[in-house]
Amino acid sequence: ALISEAVMTTDTGLPGEAAEPIDPAELAEAQAAEPAATAPAAPSQADGDPAAIAPAATDTAVGDTVATDPAPTDPADGDPAGTAPAATAAAPDPADGIIPASVADPTGTVAATTAPISADSTAAAALASTVTVAAAPDPAGGIIPAAAVTVAPDPALIEAESARLAEAAARRSRRRRNALRWIGAVAVTLAVGGGTAFALTIPQRTDMPGLGTPSDGRYAFPQLSLPALPAGQPAPASSAGAESGQHLADIRKLLLPKPVGATTQPVKNAVNGWLADASPLFIDQDGKQILAEYGLRHTAAASWTAADNATTTIYLLQFADNKAASGAQSALADGNLTALDEPALSTAITGVPNNTTAKDLVVLSSGVNGEYSTVKGSGKIAEYGSFVSGDTVAVVTQSGPTSLQFAPFQQVMILQAELLQ
Repeated sequence: ALISEAVMTTDTGLPGEAAEPIDPAELAEAQAAEPAATAPAAPSQADGDPAAIAPAATDTAVGDTVATDPAPTDPADGDPAGTAPAATAAAPDPADGIIPASVADPTGTVAATTAPISADSTAAAALASTVTVAAAPDPAGGIIPAAAVTVAPDPALIEAESARLAEAAARRSRRRRNALRWIGAVAVTLAVGGGTAFALTIPQRTDMPGLGTPSDGRYAFPQLSLPALPAGQPAPASSAGAESGQHLADIRKLLLPKPVGATTQPVKNAVNGWLADASPLFIDQDGKQILAEYGLRHTAAASWTAADNATTTIYLLQFADNKAASGAQSALADGNLTALDEPALSTAITGVPNNTTAKDLVVLSSGVNGEYSTVKGSGKIAEYGSFVSGDTVAVVTQSGPTSLQFAPFQQVMILQAELLQ
């Protein structure tokens, strides 16, 4: 080991570098101190190995440098041509951890051995790397130290790895863009949907294009309200006459008010909303007697003319109870029945021709059914309707030009039934 260290410090084994002179006395002393660590001597012919090749002699004179080129071989040693090199590569010593050396060429150039680089390595492995190479042995037994050689990067590996990294970055970028697109689409959909829904709640339905319906002539009425009961009068549901259907408030206050824009019309023979004799409303000559028989208490009446030139008149005939009101209705109808076998009082109203067929108006209000008759003539149309609600018989008439629609008459019938109910 000391010899190897001494040789290494004196001769780098690299071309172009000058070797330092070695003192023979120091070399002999080192050999005596470490006889086991010296490099193995080449066998001679005297040892009985005629085939062994003797290493080339070196000049050990003081001031000379150690030669790194192999010495010429004597033709007498078995090489007739005399041109074969005498130096051979030294065997590796496992104990010394020496990397096997490759044979040096005659010019002194070191033959480098490099570790293989895998094609699957990453870009970092493909960059410049330092590998260890072994130098040729010194003929005198010394070993040229290993040299660091820089290996150039493989352009193909760098290009492949760069392409792979670029593709991975492109994939990540595409995923981010797709996520942002979906988030944006959802946000726009929610914003547009919410804005549209809010915008639809602001205007009236009939004011929106495509949603408005043609007018059917119905009236606009003021807010309807029930009248107050007399002082100390119990509510109808808790009174003794609840089952009899008695109306405890002033019946005039249960008349349907005129619609917005209508003009109040006087009712013939009515005073302060009361009609003294209601028998002229019916065709039956015995109408007055029938009304008295079933205990008519009083009759309230109201009339108006709306903007469509239709005149509407409402009569409320109040009896003692529901039984009396239903009996009077059947008697005044004089046997005329509707398709639902209800008394057709509308056919017995003054102004309705004989043999007029009555029609049903089902469910005007909860538990209330009505019927009506239509009369046309002299450029006019008239509707006559009737229904019973509790102790009251309601009679509604409406007349106007032939262009008058049926909806206003039906509207009046329904709202009046709701007030009485």
